[in-house]
Amino acid sequence: MFSCRDSDLKRMPDTLPDIRGTIENLSRPEEGKKDATATILVKATDGTKMQATEASITVTKDVLIEDKAGKKLTPDALLQGQEVEVWFGNKTMESMPVQTDAIAIRILKQK
Repeated sequence: MFSCRDSDLKRMPDTLPDIRGTIENLSRPEEGKKDATATILVKATDGTKMQATEASITVTKDVLIEDKAGKKLTPDALLQGQEVEVWFGNKTMESMPVQTDAIAIRILKQK
């Protein structure tokens, strides 16, 4: 017996985000070159206690992205200057900045 999970069944994690901050840089690979749809550099908001102060995050088409009202968005909605919360995936490299993938992103404020 097995089950298939549809992307509509994805939910935001019920834990605190690994980083909350501003997208300082955003790059998108050339079409067809990578699995990633974007790479974002997030710098933590001053005064917040987060797992990292800066993170380079790979965003794939499988990442759940929502606005703060819970509306599902695509990676194209990510823009430099936005305030976001990000939950890290399992592929985290301890470097400066931390390099990781994302499982979920919540856009808190448009630029």
